[in-house]
Parts: sequence; C-alpha cells; structure tokens
Amino acid sequence: MASSFEREQSDMRRVFLEPELFFFVDRFYTLIPPTPPANPSPRTFCLLPESSSDAFQRFVPARNTLAENEVGAHISMFEPTKNDGYYQLGREAAAVICQAIADSRPAVHPTVIESTVHSQMNAMDAGKDQESNSGTGEGSDLLL
Repeated sequence: MASSFEREQSDMRRVFLEPELFFFVDRFYTLIPPTPPANPSPRTFCLLPESSSDAFQRFVPARNTLAENEVGAHISMFEPTKNDGYYQLGREAAAVICQAIADSRPAVHPTVIESTVHSQMNAMDAGKDQESNSGTGEGSDLLL
C-alpha cells in the first residue's frame, strides 16, 4: 500500500506529465530576482520542471522584490504590503481565469443564430400576412 507521501509524489508527477488533466492552465510561482553579490541567481520557492519540457511553459513567475527569502516570498504572495508583484499577479491570474472560462464555453456559430432569427422573422411575416388577409377570407385561421 502506497504511503500518502508516495501518492502525493505520484500526483505531482501527473501535474507535470499530464497538465491537461488539471483545471489550472498556468501555475504561478514566486520568483525573487537576483541580488548580487549575495544572490547572483533568481530564487524560487518550488522546484521547476526542466526549461526544455512542455510543462515548463505552463509555469509563470510572480516577482517579489520585497521578500527576504524564498519562504517569505511564498507565504506573502497574497499580501500587497509584502509583495510588490501582488497586483500584477492578480491581473495575470484574472486573465488566466477569464481565458479558461472563455475556452470552456461552446462556440456559437453565427449561421445558427442567423438561421434561427430568419426562421422567426419569416414566421412573424407569415402571421402578418394572415392578419392582413383575414378580411378577404384567405387567412387559414379566421376567427368569427
């Protein structure tokens, strides 16, 4: 029987290997830019997939220049006073959600709408013709 840790590792592998199975299309991660000489390279809280992999393309950096370390950047991700990238992160997350909603809606084809509208217009026109012909006896639904 697999331990919960092993199941969690398996689930994480699925995130990287089968990203289409998950709702969130993009994965935001905290990124602390380099601050030489102490930190000459960018720092992140998570381990990213290889930059050559397809999964890497789905990861989006969320910059935070105020954080002292990776843990601080991660836990202050949603605190505007401790994360100078907070509002940019919010805008980008909102854009991802809007796109996900737009992508999940069925496409509406204008020809379907146009044919429905034209059918309704023709039916209304036919009704008007019957009304105008009612005095002549030509209408099929003549009320007495």
